[in-house]
Amino acid sequence: MLAALSVAAGAELPGAARADDQNQVSVSSMSIDARRNVERRVDEVANRIANSKSFFEEDHLPIHIKSQFDPVGQSLLMEVDERFGPVSGYVEMENLQSEIANEIWPMLENIHGFQGLDWRYGGKDLYFWFPGDRREPEKSKSTKPTSRDGLGSVLINDGHGYYYHHGFHDWRFQREPANGIIEDRVTSEIATPLWAWLSMDGVAVKTSRESSFGNHEPSGKPLYLMAARYLLERSLPERPDIWHSLPDDVSDLREYREDIRSRPLFANALGVDAMISIHTNASDNASVRGTRVFSQPGRPESAEFASMALCYMREHIHASKAYEDFAVAPNPQFSDKGENRLADMPAIIVELGFHTNAEDAAALKDPLFVGSAMRGLAKAYRLFRNGERCEEFAVRVPDKAESIVGDVTKIPITWTGNPDYPMSVSAERGWAMVPEAPAEQRVDLGYQCLDDDVGRSPFALKVVGRDFAGIETKPAEIIMSCLPRPEIGVAQR
Repeated sequence: MLAALSVAAGAELPGAARADDQNQVSVSSMSIDARRNVERRVDEVANRIANSKSFFEEDHLPIHIKSQFDPVGQSLLMEVDERFGPVSGYVEMENLQSEIANEIWPMLENIHGFQGLDWRYGGKDLYFWFPGDRREPEKSKSTKPTSRDGLGSVLINDGHGYYYHHGFHDWRFQREPANGIIEDRVTSEIATPLWAWLSMDGVAVKTSRESSFGNHEPSGKPLYLMAARYLLERSLPERPDIWHSLPDDVSDLREYREDIRSRPLFANALGVDAMISIHTNASDNASVRGTRVFSQPGRPESAEFASMALCYMREHIHASKAYEDFAVAPNPQFSDKGENRLADMPAIIVELGFHTNAEDAAALKDPLFVGSAMRGLAKAYRLFRNGERCEEFAVRVPDKAESIVGDVTKIPITWTGNPDYPMSVSAERGWAMVPEAPAEQRVDLGYQCLDDDVGRSPFALKVVGRDFAGIETKPAEIIMSCLPRPEIGVAQR
């Protein structure tokens, strides 16, 4: 999501990026030495990035950052100079924090129950400096009014677009190009299949940016490339509280700052049931890659939605042979970002891939990859809305089965997960169709033994499930035995 600008970042994180000593251990269970070791490595990376370039137009280096694990909150406190408190709620601070998080996350993502980075400014959190940003607890998905078949409404926020810079007096994109991709352009293309899949599920979909033809005045830029702030100013002139939410800000970046705030404020005004922000990611370290999802710390429903998003995007992305090894984060990141922080409903940010990484950039240009990921994301919302959980699609079979040549034996097959119906279960010379979701996830698979099966018995019979979206289960094996048919009418001596 950030522009790759000037940092010549080290190729690897200090001490390798795995931190095996805290792998699958909670913060409170880590030894003091293990915590201190990770803190030292985080401090080195964070301070290197923070002082590698200017993130703030009106502040000078150096920036000092000190980390410390919080065993009670299961988080990592990130202490920054107090002078940054007054800008802690602005997008420039998000950019700094995101660049740091992208680099240090491999050290932290496998800590069990980790609740993310908790940034402080002179010991005070963001809400001390921006008390108006504090929101009420999320409106529950189970109590919000819904539309049509109960799947409610969603705002798709395809990030960025042109904004006016008051220092340079020009209209410019918010992100820099890399590997032939400009995030401000590509996010709307990524969001299109998500809109289609959600709509087919019966979700009422709204978007923060327009896809209409014509030019924006006074910029003269195409409407579909404009930031949400200006489109909302155009469509809702009576609601400056949405698109001009920082009337006292006189900085050169005031409209840049207002744009990121306008998106969740628009979602709040619409009263939608969820907000999904679509972005591509960036790092000055070109080796950093993969799909990541962010939710606001302390919001359990958003965290659940983020976990579901990763689960089912992973399922759909990995279903393609071309992307079966594509990196998808195991867990969401809990990070204070304006698009999520200011939303009254469950909200997540999906960073589909790093356009600063050549392999990710190629995937972001591939309709197969984008379409698969967005189909998985739409499925995640549907299941989240229905109160389902992330569960692997897998078939379960009996250990053994036996039959006689010529007979058709019915083998009971069950499955777990949330396949899209109709689905099928198949094996060598056996096949069963499940046209719609059954009350019990069970079907009988018919298998007929042939003469040739007798000589190879017992043998492994592989069973695979495949759903309507093309998601296949891993093969499950039955030890099958085929017996010869007894002869009838043999003469007695």
